[in-house]
Amino acid sequence: RRLFEKAVQGERQLVFVTGEAGIGKTTLVDSFLQTLDINGWIGRGQCLEQYGEGEAYLPVLEALGQLCRWPDGPSVLTVLRQAAPTWVAQLPQWVSVEEAEALQAKVLGATPARMLREMAEALEILATQRPVVLVLEDLHWSDRSTLDLLGYVGQRRIPAQLYVLGTYRPAEVTVTEPPLLRLMDTLRARGQGVELPLAGLSAEAVAVYV
Repeated sequence: RRLFEKAVQGERQLVFVTGEAGIGKTTLVDSFLQTLDINGWIGRGQCLEQYGEGEAYLPVLEALGQLCRWPDGPSVLTVLRQAAPTWVAQLPQWVSVEEAEALQAKVLGATPARMLREMAEALEILATQRPVVLVLEDLHWSDRSTLDLLGYVGQRRIPAQLYVLGTYRPAEVTVTEPPLLRLMDTLRARGQGVELPLAGLSAEAVAVYV
């Protein structure tokens, strides 16, 4: 909660809740989100265990879709059209067929670096209007592009009411997703990311729960 309050004051925060499967990461995130009483945007995306290359930015695109479903979703789309057209091209369900075709032609050949810059700037514009909360779950299954975006967004110095909340399983990261380890090491070393590890309950706590 303290870190979220810092984000509302303009100090972007990247917070990672870690722990093994079934320990309660999602329950903790759900409980935290229910305590938020803000006039802000909350988007949530789920990483999936994919075989093969997988879809780039999968959880981020899901989170953007949720932002567009808010009652004031049109204002989110307006910002995306202005600052992140390469991303709008990935959300054809929210624009007309004609606009989608025009966007595809306009962004043809767009580089990954351009997509990183556009999304960072779009989030910062949205975060000047009200707090933005992005929840990305199971980052141990994340695609590389999403991790690149987290690193880029986390290391920018422009003040923003931006709070990114991620979850992952440390044991699976060491086996399947070394880039996430490197990202966490970089963010921690620069003071730009906070890890909140969840430990198992003690015998006394289990007795109280039972």
